[in-house]
Amino acid sequence: MEITSSVKNKIESRNIFYPIICISLATAPWFIIHFFPNYLDPKYKEIGFCQSTKENQGYDSFEICFWVDLLGSIFLYLIVLLLGNRISSTDRTEIVSSIPGTIMHGFLHYYQYLNKGKFFPMGQDPLKSFRGGPWYLNAANIGFIFGFQYNLQSGVGNFKSILVSSFAIKLFQILFVPPLYALTYVNTWIFITDIFVKYIKPIARKLDWGDLLLNIIIFILLLEPIIEATKCQNGLENYGGHALFDSWIVFYEFIWLALAYYREKNKNKSKSE
Repeated sequence: MEITSSVKNKIESRNIFYPIICISLATAPWFIIHFFPNYLDPKYKEIGFCQSTKENQGYDSFEICFWVDLLGSIFLYLIVLLLGNRISSTDRTEIVSSIPGTIMHGFLHYYQYLNKGKFFPMGQDPLKSFRGGPWYLNAANIGFIFGFQYNLQSGVGNFKSILVSSFAIKLFQILFVPPLYALTYVNTWIFITDIFVKYIKPIARKLDWGDLLLNIIIFILLLEPIIEATKCQNGLENYGGHALFDSWIVFYEFIWLALAYYREKNKNKSKSE
């Protein structure tokens, strides 16, 4: 199904507005933390996330994040194997390359679950927090960054450039990003990388309605951390807390796979006709 001219114009308007909106939403929690601290939820102020707990809700957000990320990624990979050449090699490579970062994301949340919601000792000194964290957590964090960068930079640069950019992202975090900004920082570098890569890579295909659907899911992913920062105890923690965010990540990947299958099916159908 080829995109209509009106929808195409809306998507193409991202050349101006899409990057601005994404980066603005991704950094919004940082502005709230820095300039409007009175609007911060007390629980978010303590750990930088919205955590549902077994004591209050009967489940833990970060434990759910782990299982959603791990099982969702395994199931996604099995479906990719099952579909085989019924999705394009480009889509297959990009989808599979997203899986390691998602799994590592889940393991980092499991550490949070075991550590009562915290990654590192909280405080405003990022270097001190880094030094206070165990070596294996820092290694896992590098693995998480590398996994996402490998996916995001697919088709742009080589292994060395991805490794260098991953260490640069981690170094900036160590020197300048307090633990309270962790979620905002992750969202920011992910979306900056994604936007940068999209705008230097040649367009591989025509835009369709699926691109608009994925952009809508991305906006939801960007809005959720803002709600975490401001409305955790007033509602979000009773609906899964941060687990909602990870669920949307996995949901995005499954929708991406479904759209890849749909496009390839239509492409093969057109050829046979």
